[in-house]
Amino acid sequence: MLPIDEALQRVLSLVKQPLEAEWCPLEQADNRVLARDTRSARVLPPFDNSAMDGYAVRFEDGVPGKELQVIGENPAGSVSEQKLAPGECLRIFTGAAIPPGCTAVIMQEEVERDGPKMTIRAPEAVKEGQHIRRRGSDVEDGTLLVPAGTVLTPGELALLASCGHAGVLVRRKPRVAIVSTGHELRYIGEKTGPGQIINSNGLALATLVRRAGGEATQLAIVPDTKEAHHEAFDQAERYDVVLTSGGVSVGDHDLIQPVLEERGWTREFWKVSMKPGKPVLCGTLKSGAIFLGLPGNPASTMVSFELFGRPLIKALQGHPRPFLKQVRVPLGLPYPKRPGRLHVVRGTYENGSFHPIKKQGSGMLRSMSGISAFGFMPAESDLIEAGTEIITLDLRHEGGKDFSIR
Repeated sequence: MLPIDEALQRVLSLVKQPLEAEWCPLEQADNRVLARDTRSARVLPPFDNSAMDGYAVRFEDGVPGKELQVIGENPAGSVSEQKLAPGECLRIFTGAAIPPGCTAVIMQEEVERDGPKMTIRAPEAVKEGQHIRRRGSDVEDGTLLVPAGTVLTPGELALLASCGHAGVLVRRKPRVAIVSTGHELRYIGEKTGPGQIINSNGLALATLVRRAGGEATQLAIVPDTKEAHHEAFDQAERYDVVLTSGGVSVGDHDLIQPVLEERGWTREFWKVSMKPGKPVLCGTLKSGAIFLGLPGNPASTMVSFELFGRPLIKALQGHPRPFLKQVRVPLGLPYPKRPGRLHVVRGTYENGSFHPIKKQGSGMLRSMSGISAFGFMPAESDLIEAGTEIITLDLRHEGGKDFSIR
């Protein structure tokens, strides 16, 4: 069995390079990975404009107590052709273009208005250029706005839009086929008979894939026959990644490995020294698709995906920080275990410590509900006392640069 760190390294080693680039409108580019350095196509701001609601003046006229003639107003979105003469001012609003002759803006709170007259009540003289945002002061033409490899956020998207871009080149989303195996599985909403269960793993994996930035397709449920498995893999090999749940152990009805061997795949590893999730299977199909076989028990499926599937899908997009955030915190409650395998314990952060939930069974769906973190309990330990500092994985925060539980 591989240690979890080594297993993850071997999963990511299958990503030889990020997926190809594709054009994406800015409205759909949130959380996508930029594929090419992107420069400004225009200056920002595009013209001199007012940073305040107030009055456009000649700074020489901006003397406390001086009365000026208001010759009009200039709202945002319009351009005044009226040039200020000595003793004149123009009502102006935030973002409006600076009119000819204006060399400063005085805030409306620092004046007193009486019809066509405005008297300056500022505590000191107006300075030249005061409250004027100059053309190009934020971004010059041709400036590098966002470098390749950046994960786009609303801040970058707004900047790109303002600087003349309607879309950008981003890494393509990985196409992920999800294969759920087992005679006992039924579709969501379908009636179940004796010995039958709803295929919750397919839904969970599809949701997790989309959260990681991939495109998920659930293939038909695969019964426990070799023929059905071959048919499923005939479809799945057209995808970038194939995720399976169930069928990766050594039971008589666990057919994933025998079928893959018949199809001439390349196995990378099988079994990880962790609980839950021991029988994780990884390799490459003949088509080049990366294969990740996850255990069938619900908690095992989701835990294994978070540890191996999420960073794989992020890495295929060229994500610079493909891991969840790791945090060292004290254990809030004692945790007994048998030495031998590392335990990935589901729990919550409370008052600066990690609290394991009570029921940790790999088949217990409730163990994946309402949690905020995984806690890693060392393989060689038996009883981990409360207060012991442990490594945790924060399920709420992405952006970890690396992963290590040593």
